[in-house]
Amino acid sequence: MEKQETIPSKNKRRKCKVLPDDVLMDIFSRLPLKTLSNSKWVCKNWYVLVRHPLLAQLHFARNPLLPCPLFHSQHQDRESYLIDPEHFVNHENSATAYHLQLKDVKNFFGTRYLEVVGTVNGLVCFSPYRYAYQPLPYYICNPITRDYLIPPTSPMVDYRPLGNGFGFDSLHNEYKVIRILRESCWKTTGDMAAEVFTLGSDSWREITTNVPFINFMEPCNVLVNGCLHWVAYVGNHVGKRAILSFNVETEQFDVIQMPTKEGSYSDSYDLMVLGGHLCVMINNGLGNREIQVMKDYGVHSSWAKKFVLEPKAVNLFFSWGQMIELKNGEILFISNSGELGYYYHQTKIFSIVKIFIIKGGPVKADLSSPIFLTGSLFSPNNVGYYRRAEDKPFLTHRAIFSWNFTWSVTKGDITFAAFANQLKLLIFFFNVTCI
Repeated sequence: MEKQETIPSKNKRRKCKVLPDDVLMDIFSRLPLKTLSNSKWVCKNWYVLVRHPLLAQLHFARNPLLPCPLFHSQHQDRESYLIDPEHFVNHENSATAYHLQLKDVKNFFGTRYLEVVGTVNGLVCFSPYRYAYQPLPYYICNPITRDYLIPPTSPMVDYRPLGNGFGFDSLHNEYKVIRILRESCWKTTGDMAAEVFTLGSDSWREITTNVPFINFMEPCNVLVNGCLHWVAYVGNHVGKRAILSFNVETEQFDVIQMPTKEGSYSDSYDLMVLGGHLCVMINNGLGNREIQVMKDYGVHSSWAKKFVLEPKAVNLFFSWGQMIELKNGEILFISNSGELGYYYHQTKIFSIVKIFIIKGGPVKADLSSPIFLTGSLFSPNNVGYYRRAEDKPFLTHRAIFSWNFTWSVTKGDITFAAFANQLKLLIFFFNVTCI
């Protein structure tokens, strides 16, 4: 009598060996950010793992810091678009823009005109334009995970906000929003004030530090060497421009002199970071734009000319936004009018990058508030909390982790590369929407 084959039960077919948590975390930390972000929708266990603060730390420490251009429309829809950074690894001339639906942005802000206060470690801080006596609301989010945080309202309503900043204290793993205020915008003298909100706290606190008198501050700022920097009119003389710095850790202010003397009142200065150094782009009104770099931070004599943007390039992209230096020395730029491209300063050649939305077709040229951010899985709701919540060693962004491992399954050993490929196929099978 033939033995009838039995069909394995449904539960038995689904049984598989469960990998240890440290092995899973090691595997997930090596995946591209887009793949990892999508994998949280596979099952509940993966959702919990991908959103764990420890994995966010480990992934950020292991993966290359690729620039993610973010555009935000100032029109009534206030839509945001994020460019896939993988396009810039091979210096492609076209890029895909993903539409972001940031939660509650449209309902939270009463005005459509927003400022980018700052970005650090994948987190972005927005606020309305600051030209009013009011306690400005702030909106801190991770555009990739869409997690967001709304800090409490500042109690200092009698001071006019001159400048804002969003920085990171790597020593204590603290993210801070800084507000610089003045008693009156019409007086050439008056009381100055500053206050700080630390993510994880529940209120603003005034800092009684050496706040210099400031007539005006440019809205854009850069974070270099643990300090925020603004172009500001420092002192009672309106025409004297300098670089105002704020140490995020010590909460002390300082003033850095410009690399060159001002040729005329019409000269403009824009701050940027190239190769990890503080840089100033000087527009002398004659067509050229000179890039000066501070090679030794804090030493005025270390200012040196890096390169000069030719008039032809300036005319093509007159509304400059930000620039970032790639590994091969190329400059990736985004303009305030929505253009994206490469600049080869040795050959003085520009190359335009065409932007396409995920559904096809070019993105409208009405985008503004462009910034570069570094993608991450950090959530503004738990950054800095993990260290205080558990009595365990804290993993810094600069930590280096290494595990050598293999594990057995029914049909033999599997390598990390094979597992990663299987994971990508699994994500594709579930047809999860990218970012």
